[in-house]
Amino acid sequence: MSRLDDSKTIIARIIANLEDNGVIATALHVSDFYSDYTSEDALLFSSAISWLAAENVIRFRGEPIPDDADDTNHYSAVLTSFGFLALERELSSALTLRDQLKEARAGARNWASVGDLVGGILGGFSKTISNG
Repeated sequence: MSRLDDSKTIIARIIANLEDNGVIATALHVSDFYSDYTSEDALLFSSAISWLAAENVIRFRGEPIPDDADDTNHYSAVLTSFGFLALERELSSALTLRDQLKEARAGARNWASVGDLVGGILGGFSKTISNG
C-alpha cells in the first residue's frame, strides 16, 4: 500500500475505535493499531491523530502522555460533534460512514476502502458546515 492508503486506513481505524466509546475519552496508543509497530508506523499514527484534531474530528482530553520506553505518546481522545455528524453523513452508496466502519470491523469491507471516503467526506462536510 502507498503512504496515502496507509494514512486513510489508520484514520478510518482511529475513527472506528473512538466511535465505539461515544463521548467517553478513549486511550489511544500506536500499539492498539499495530502489533509490532515500527518507527514509521508510530509516525503515521501520531500524524493521523494530529490531522484528525486539526480537522476538528477529534479532541484531546489532556496532554499526550509520553511513553519513555519507545518514544511514542499515549493519547486520550474523543470524537467532536463534527466527528459524530460525519459518521451520520450518507454516502453515495446510501450507507453512512458509520455503516461502512461496521462492515470493515466485520471483515466485509477493506479498511482502505473506508479510508478512501474519509478525506472526501470530511472535506465536503466541513465546506457545507462553514457555508452554513
